[in-house]
Amino acid sequence: MDSSLGLIDGLGGAATSPLVFVKPEDRVTTVTDRNGQTTELIVNQFGSVIQTTNPLGRVTKIERDDQNLAVRVEQSNDAAPCGVRVDTITYDSVGTMSRR
Repeated sequence: MDSSLGLIDGLGGAATSPLVFVKPEDRVTTVTDRNGQTTELIVNQFGSVIQTTNPLGRVTKIERDDQNLAVRVEQSNDAAPCGVRVDTITYDSVGTMSRR
């Protein structure tokens, strides 16, 4: 099921083929760790993770550009003034991360 959702590439596995389209009904899944804790993952049409909700209910949202590169990460953070930490990511002309 992970490969049909595109999670292998989305989670950093070896890319063996170009990005494939993930149907809307296949874009939400859960992962259970060895302690029985469940994390919900939402992927985009290319199988890249765009949102996670961990077992404590903390949400991380990943905004992606038209090349499917992560450009903004918003995550729950109790230490941040508004309870959310936001990181922006930029890339050079060949898609290498140049600043975070």
